[in-house]
Amino acid sequence: MAPDPAQIPDKSPGGAPPDATGRAGRAGAFSISLFLFAALMLLPPIVTLVEGEANLFGLPVIYLYLFAIWIAVVALIYLISERFAPAPDPTLVPEDAAPDA
Repeated sequence: MAPDPAQIPDKSPGGAPPDATGRAGRAGAFSISLFLFAALMLLPPIVTLVEGEANLFGLPVIYLYLFAIWIAVVALIYLISERFAPAPDPTLVPEDAAPDA
């Protein structure tokens, strides 16, 4: 007979709960995807598509393109770090909340 899934011991690395390892794996996958997206968008053949004499708000379009890509990458890094940050341990009590002895 197959063992009951509830009785199979957790073999996650470092003894971390399965949720934490799953979140770290997803954050790593999103980080790699973000790196590949940024590398693709900053390749010279892609960047030269926006190169030209056109101006937008008095600035060359290539500057606005590079700035927009940079802002998008920074914003996505922030979202990834906030979304997949480990939850604080509720069992830990801050020092200033401990009673005086």
